Amino acid sequence: MSISKNIQIPRIASIASFAILSDNFVEQFASSRDLEKTSVGLYEILQHRAEPLRGYIACFNQEKLAIPECTIPTAIYAFKRGLLPCGENDKPGIPGTEARADTRTGRTRRQKGWQCPRGETSLTSPYQGCGN
Repeated sequence: MSISKNIQIPRIASIASFAILSDNFVEQFASSRDLEKTSVGLYEILQHRAEPLRGYIACFNQEKLAIPECTIPTAIYAFKRGLLPCGENDKPGIPGTEARADTRTGRTRRQKGWQCPRGETSLTSPYQGCGN
């Protein structure tokens, strides 16, 4: 197959300058290339309020596997940032698992970064409770 059949270059008479030719070239070839995915895209994956944890994990893992140069610490941090904090999804709470204040320090379980109730998430973050 001839390369000239696939290229849509304007007629020579319509190219007024090298800048126009250059712009046409970039538009034709650079935009048709697939960009390599980077770990920055992982930070854009967020758990939605009605989305179960299992769905978020599946989506995150699919994107993570498509990024060849992603480090483990970066993936973990991006995963935690995308999670909803404990108790901020639309599921009813589990009785007895609400954030309670510690009588000695006055800090809640979420401020300490303790684990969320079973079924919420298995990851904890000392800075933001259970994710996000």
